[in-house]
Amino acid sequence: MELKSAVNACFGQSLTNGVSVCNSARTFFITGATDGIGRHTALKLASDGHRVLLHGRKPPDSDCVRDLLEEMRKRGAHSTSYFQADLLDLREVRQLAEAAQKETNKLDVLINNAGIWGPPEKASVQGYDATWAVNVLAPS
Repeated sequence: MELKSAVNACFGQSLTNGVSVCNSARTFFITGATDGIGRHTALKLASDGHRVLLHGRKPPDSDCVRDLLEEMRKRGAHSTSYFQADLLDLREVRQLAEAAQKETNKLDVLINNAGIWGPPEKASVQGYDATWAVNVLAPS
């Protein structure tokens, strides 16, 4: 099941594109949060005092993830959690959504940032083109 559908099924709500203004900490879930735009977005949300659930492929005990979580705490994140999953495997996408559901019963914003590009070096576990699996199937 794709990430958006899995999250909707797990949290029993429909995600929308609209974002309302709120003065209290909101719960954000960011895929691809360990590098680039995803990392910068996570750090900004931490600075704003939000709760941020982070996804990445890197192991939780890697220097990159430890440094990110520490930086988020320093910037004032309400709370943070990290989930490791490879979006090339749709079973891991489902497990990711289920793990996030166990962490919180409320999700305000889902940011589907994870993506890959270029010629596929391999297919997904289910046999899909890798780019298609990560960029289209996982977030839909």
